[in-house]
Amino acid sequence: MRPIHHRLEQRVKAHIFVCLLAYYVQWHLKRAWSRLLFADEHLDQHRADRDPVASAKPTADVQAKKIERRTEDGNELQSFRTLLNELATQCQNTCEFGEGTTVTPIVKLAEPTPFQTEAVRLLESYCRMGSSYDLPKTGATHPRVQLVTGGVSDVDMSRLNDALDTCDFLLQHIASDGRYDVEELWGPESDLYMYGTISVLVEAYRITGEQKYFEGTRKCLDHFKASQLPSGGWTLKLAGNGREFKMSEDERRHSFECESIPITGAIAFAVGKYRQATGDDRYDDMINSAIDHALEYWSEESESFVEDSQEHYTGLRSVSAGYQAHFLLGFHTWQDYRPELRPTVTRLTETIRRNFESFDESTMLFMRVLHAVLLMRSSPKEYVVNVIKPRLDEIVQSRVFKCDKIRGGYGHRDGSRGIVKTEANCRGTTSVAIAMKRYDLTTKTSTYRESREYHDAAAWIDSMKDEHGYFEYQQESDMKPLGKGSPGQFLPCWWIFGTL
Repeated sequence: MRPIHHRLEQRVKAHIFVCLLAYYVQWHLKRAWSRLLFADEHLDQHRADRDPVASAKPTADVQAKKIERRTEDGNELQSFRTLLNELATQCQNTCEFGEGTTVTPIVKLAEPTPFQTEAVRLLESYCRMGSSYDLPKTGATHPRVQLVTGGVSDVDMSRLNDALDTCDFLLQHIASDGRYDVEELWGPESDLYMYGTISVLVEAYRITGEQKYFEGTRKCLDHFKASQLPSGGWTLKLAGNGREFKMSEDERRHSFECESIPITGAIAFAVGKYRQATGDDRYDDMINSAIDHALEYWSEESESFVEDSQEHYTGLRSVSAGYQAHFLLGFHTWQDYRPELRPTVTRLTETIRRNFESFDESTMLFMRVLHAVLLMRSSPKEYVVNVIKPRLDEIVQSRVFKCDKIRGGYGHRDGSRGIVKTEANCRGTTSVAIAMKRYDLTTKTSTYRESREYHDAAAWIDSMKDEHGYFEYQQESDMKPLGKGSPGQFLPCWWIFGTL
């Protein structure tokens, strides 16, 4: 700050303000570029974990940086000053051709080096995500926020417009019968996916108060009211094949004939969200009838719901036991309206815990994340930190699902093709981003959201957004984004809204 070559009070204040502003910008730049610097990329986490009395010591990661002096991409590590010097070589040149009055000027930008490209990308990603210290705590800064109920503390305000655009896209593609309808899909649409669409439309209505989201939600729920079977359940109703995930005609036919009880839990979750946001109880009878029917499948011995073993299409699931999570998702939400469900919720939570701890690195990412998120909201902090976090670290660093050629992208596992990592899939990548965000919100830290993995996953998700909704996946072969299925829409909205 010194020397100060001013004597007038206002000029001294202005000088101090400019110095503090410059320091603030430098602080953010160092955080954004921590991967390229001799800096601790997880400083906040390490500060929270280390002994506050003992002398601070460099972590193993920082020591490795000092020894290797290169990033994972092979770039040479820099100090903050040398990094700025490296970026300073990026310049604009004006070249002139001809003589006299026929001179033609051409403006040419210097071709950025790979290091400069990476520095700009990291900065753009950081600005897009926002520092965890700067995330808006209320919706007052966004023109469309007009809360019907609750707050927006979990909402990523920097991406709220993206989520609302996507909800508009969903509205445009809800057919007259209340089902989602687009031409290009990654895999078959089914009624199970509708709970995701309903939940994000409810959230959009809760945040903005815009009637179109309320009406779109009602349209979807009316579809379930009209298609509910006399037993109280629903069939899965798998639509035609998608571009990548395919099924037999026999499997599709059975999906229209056989009940699928996990839908009950999923729709109970969606209706519970609707009930909380609107206070409207017109769908209570529908859900209560469905829950009563589902409870007929409850086994006290296994503390789980036992499905009909004759369901031909359950073979399409990659993790059949994982679908218990849909029941917990719905019953946990609905227990506020039916308190007698609480003992079942408690026992089912233990089943989810056992399943989660038994999953290995080949388990479908979405199922592992759904279980983790459900457990995070009902478990003590010690369990979250000591049991869930190590498994989240395994998920985030997964070499089984992490794409080799698509930065930030994660593959997917389905019941037809198994594990596929030659395509970055919204189901896998967004699930990982949801898990990282939910852990930070639960522990009130910025453990993951300041990490390289979160920045990369967020950047990939952002790259899948066009002027309307999101694409579902991207293949390594041509890097072209494809698919407009509903999971590709509601999963990014879950991430942005903090729905789960």
